[in-house]
Amino acid sequence: MSNTTRTQIPAEVNNFYDRTLLERAMPLMVHLRWAQVRDIPKNIGSSTIKFRRYGNLVAATTPLTEGVTPVGSQLSVTDITATVKQYGDYITVSDVLSYESEDAVLMEAAEILGDQNGDTIDQLCRDIMCAGTGVIYSGSGNTDTAHVNTGDVITLANLDYAIATLKANNAKKITRQVNATTGYNTSPIAAAFISIVHPVIAVKIRSLAVAANA
Repeated sequence: MSNTTRTQIPAEVNNFYDRTLLERAMPLMVHLRWAQVRDIPKNIGSSTIKFRRYGNLVAATTPLTEGVTPVGSQLSVTDITATVKQYGDYITVSDVLSYESEDAVLMEAAEILGDQNGDTIDQLCRDIMCAGTGVIYSGSGNTDTAHVNTGDVITLANLDYAIATLKANNAKKITRQVNATTGYNTSPIAAAFISIVHPVIAVKIRSLAVAANA
């Protein structure tokens, strides 16, 4: 008696198809965490928002004279404006594709657009931050990004100078953190300035700190 095998009857399905899709790699959204986010009300006739900052007064180091009214000081105001712009995208899906495909195409497309939305906002926020004029470049005598060469790597001297510059301009450190509890895997840290760096640069900075401690 001979056996009938798959040689005579091919497999009905060549491969098992797993409907659970592989996770997509998404960047961490870090820049928007340190931005001021404001909503502009509807129907106000403008797409521009104004932020106002009052300047500090210089120290009053001149003694007062009895019976004499001092000249006094005036407030200084700095206005910064921002204009709202629209950004968007869409994905075209035919009715045939959504009917025949084994994937939940529309749901996946919605999630992809949502991730794109977050990535877009984060990059726009990054571009605004990087457009500032208070910039310190690595290397010697560099005053523009185009001047920085591959050998102009970050050093402890660059970091010390950046920290000193922030302190000299009365920059405020981050002091509030989530306290460590049994419900959160966190730990308290000392007051510090915020720095956003590329993962490769973070490795370089850690090596600088190790070398300094050694």
